[in-house]
Amino acid sequence: MLISFIMNRFADQLKESGRIISYEPCIRQVLVEREDCKDIFDFLLEIELEDSSSQSAVKMELWGQVTCYKGNKLRKPEPNKTYEIRETIVEGLGLRRSLQEQQASFRTIHITVGPTDYTYGWFADAKRSAYDLSLYPSAQIDSQALFKEMNILSSSSRTEEDYDLLLANIIDNSDSQVGKFIAETLNELCNWFNLGMPISQMADAQSVLLDQLYQSTKAKVLESISASKRGGKGIKDTAKKVLLGEDTADPLMLKTMSRLWSGNPFLQASLEAESSWENWVSKEIPEPEPGQLLEQYICTLWRRVDSSRLILRRLLLRIHSKDTIEYIQDTDITGLTEHNLYGGAHSASQSYLISSYIATKFLNSGIDSPEKLKDILKSRESVALLKASRRFEAGNGTNIKPSFFYVEEALSDQYDVVDFERTNLEAPISYYKEFGSSSVKPYQNMKVICDKRRCHPIAILKAKYFRNQEFARRAKEESFVGITTKYKYVEGEFLERYQNIPLIMFVDMSQELVPPAYAVCRLVTAGWDVYFSIQELKNFLSQLNSIPEEKTD
Repeated sequence: MLISFIMNRFADQLKESGRIISYEPCIRQVLVEREDCKDIFDFLLEIELEDSSSQSAVKMELWGQVTCYKGNKLRKPEPNKTYEIRETIVEGLGLRRSLQEQQASFRTIHITVGPTDYTYGWFADAKRSAYDLSLYPSAQIDSQALFKEMNILSSSSRTEEDYDLLLANIIDNSDSQVGKFIAETLNELCNWFNLGMPISQMADAQSVLLDQLYQSTKAKVLESISASKRGGKGIKDTAKKVLLGEDTADPLMLKTMSRLWSGNPFLQASLEAESSWENWVSKEIPEPEPGQLLEQYICTLWRRVDSSRLILRRLLLRIHSKDTIEYIQDTDITGLTEHNLYGGAHSASQSYLISSYIATKFLNSGIDSPEKLKDILKSRESVALLKASRRFEAGNGTNIKPSFFYVEEALSDQYDVVDFERTNLEAPISYYKEFGSSSVKPYQNMKVICDKRRCHPIAILKAKYFRNQEFARRAKEESFVGITTKYKYVEGEFLERYQNIPLIMFVDMSQELVPPAYAVCRLVTAGWDVYFSIQELKNFLSQLNSIPEEKTD
């Protein structure tokens, strides 16, 4: 509601000053459906202005997306925001291609509410290159206070009219962070309008890329949609069952599981501990020393150097509460991240700080001695929590990549699937690195398929599990990866990065799932060759490599 208030206020000012003829009130949450998308845009403002060349009225559509970044205590970028920016860019460029196809008069706007230091530096450059106007709050805005004040205003309003009235009353209040934000944003919008609402040439150029792919892949889109209706391989679904104790006779799955165990040793350690819990407890959880403080006992357990710490640390962080633990950055301990929290070798000071943090949680829960802590660690409640952790990490852990592992194993008889460093191909770095000075790292989880006989690259592979509920969102995210990998930006021109080497996306999904056709279309029209079947993938590679292929599944 805040942004729609600002956009309507912007239109009011333009109309009152005679710079536009009229406008339609801002519409929120506008659904846009096309063959390749089903996206919701945060606002649409239609203004009518006079065309100086023809002396006639022209309607201009101002489409916008809004992103909120509340920040964190450490004021550091968080990796999970990368998914959001990818989706935001794809939404903006996809809408642009469609509106240009309709020959509409339009501009696209992106407004960020929150601090820029919460995201990676290239985000701002990317938004400026994908939207006609991208706005961020100035450094004079206190983002924490801004969101706090927004919550107060929202809770103080019964209706949208009440909310708008409150906003109108604080625009000129220099003590109000919301008032400052409104005034800043209005000023930026008016300045942009006065400049003639300049069009982003880079956004137009990327829209042309999308349209070229859209026009050239129509037959491939139909083939991929047809293939998607036959269901998925269900690799990750099967792997998760095996991780939870189910047997399998599939030799490729057995090889996959071996790689999974090594990638996340907690999974195997927890399974072994659960199967003989009393023995594990007596061996791995020591008796407290006489006079030992709770915090000291926690530190002793935390600093274990064998595989038991993979279990103990998870229990220590969660057993005091039935609620989800805070994201690790919220502990405000320098050097502790989600990647090294459970298995990392922490310094004495880090161990002391995390132990103090955990001890406070236990004390607040009534666990005030080492003896009480040991009792709860020995309990069946701990076993249940351990099982829950294993189930969660079996399906969500960053090192759990059964889909990719399985595909690699399935291809290993005739192909080598190798890292880019082992080939003469350039690294898959998003072309957005050329739009600013910020560092952009190469994409992970992509490899090169090479012919074993001739040792040359024939395709680039990514294999990923798509959940039913997230299929469309994942497709949007991977569309960004596809087009920014397929092309590179050199001296003002987009060129294909890997000539005659296709980008393959193996989509692993439930065997019963039929994904949305528009999501499959979006993947294909972003540069991916999409496959759902191991056999069909091998047939395609055989055609590329001219090797006869025997049917295997």
